[in-house]
Amino acid sequence: MSESKSGVTDDASEGILPLVRILYLRKRLVFGLAIVSGLSAGGVSLLLPESFTTTATLYPAKQSEPQGLSNLLSLGEKVGLGGMQAKDPIDILADIVKTSTFLRGIAGKQYYSSRLGGFSNLLEIYRIKGETPELRDYYLIQTLQKRINFSTDKHSGVLYIDVTAPEAKLSKDLADTLILYLNNYYRKLVSSKKTSYREFLEQRVGEAEATLRESENQLRSFKEKNSLASTAPELMLLQLRFQRNIRIDEELFLTLRKEFEMAKLEEHKDMAAVDVLDAPELPLFKTTPQKRKIVMFFSFMGLLAGSVLAFALEKRKDIIALYRAVSSRPA
Repeated sequence: MSESKSGVTDDASEGILPLVRILYLRKRLVFGLAIVSGLSAGGVSLLLPESFTTTATLYPAKQSEPQGLSNLLSLGEKVGLGGMQAKDPIDILADIVKTSTFLRGIAGKQYYSSRLGGFSNLLEIYRIKGETPELRDYYLIQTLQKRINFSTDKHSGVLYIDVTAPEAKLSKDLADTLILYLNNYYRKLVSSKKTSYREFLEQRVGEAEATLRESENQLRSFKEKNSLASTAPELMLLQLRFQRNIRIDEELFLTLRKEFEMAKLEEHKDMAAVDVLDAPELPLFKTTPQKRKIVMFFSFMGLLAGSVLAFALEKRKDIIALYRAVSSRPA
């Protein structure tokens, strides 16, 4: 048994030692190619554009149901997102921020650029080129959509927003503007909806009050005309009908009046779309290019290529002989 194990070990060492010997003899080629690959990759990485990423942690603001969800759905429809009734509010917020309507509001602001030495628009900061303003706007929106990414935790309901920009401060400013604009946009839309709802209720309260007064006047007029014959069965039945109508109109009026007062209170509430759990911070490190990883990867690839080339050069006679044997073989 020991002899068998020893035989296997000897065979393995006999197979490995020639390979090690070839690498040692061709060490200049192997390590030289690795060094050249690493240095070349490092040089190229210096020319690659830098990018910085900041992350904000958000949570959808608590709102009453179903009004809170309906507000989110209306906000989505406002910016061109239809068919969202089955979606989660977190997904709705993520979809809204990626829409062209929303991103144009962010793109319309001025941002500080250290490269330009002052405040400028995103077209100049991102060096967007195009023959027409519409085409430049399209390219800018596409750029922002690629640089704003979302991830959600379905269990906790937390929304993570990653904003990538060519400058550290710009990434933070974009994330801050995104959150601010989302809340302001939401407040503006919800305020408009609340005002419309309050005005609708105010009109309905007036109509219900007028209907109630009319029913009361009808009953009073009936009693004044039929006070002496109130015991007649038909008159008693007619009086009951008038009283029933008054009760119905009164209940409708009180319900609408209560809703109207609630709507006036809700109209003055300040509602945000999201609560900020972790505000975006100034990135300390670059996201790309990751020069160390690039150099290590290409150095390894150079080492691998050098090893393959070393074996090929060492065995070139055998390879040539094999090629000639295959070529001379009759078809």
